[in-house]
Amino acid sequence: MRILFIRLTCLAALALAAACSGATDPDQGVREPSVIQFYDAPPEITLPATVRAGETFSVAVMTWAGGCSRPDGTETTVSGATADVRPYDFRFTGVEISCPDVSRNYVHETPVRFNTPGQATVRVHGIREPGGETVVLTRAITVQPAG
Repeated sequence: MRILFIRLTCLAALALAAACSGATDPDQGVREPSVIQFYDAPPEITLPATVRAGETFSVAVMTWAGGCSRPDGTETTVSGATADVRPYDFRFTGVEISCPDVSRNYVHETPVRFNTPGQATVRVHGIREPGGETVVLTRAITVQPAG
């Protein structure tokens, strides 16, 4: 009888742990585009004005987030003379998640390279707050011949 009680207790504990795991999982949440324009604050996108063809350079984007978010990478694609930069944040969700009521800034940095001399464009995709609308901010860059 005692062994049966122990087994039932263990099964109940396992079932309870499985039912609650989603509520306490520190990685439960959603990946979403970062806020790149916040109220009247000027967007902060840092990149050189001029680079050499074939030279890798850095694009840095400052983003805004709340107390329940952390940076979650940046996706970058280059097609011809256009680079598309998409910073992301991970926002924690769940019933047992408690978040500080703070505003945070993160810098998403990504490498970019243009191979052809001429004018090029960097487009940064993200969200404008308030409102949550999608926004694309563009910056021009001059690509000089290699060498």
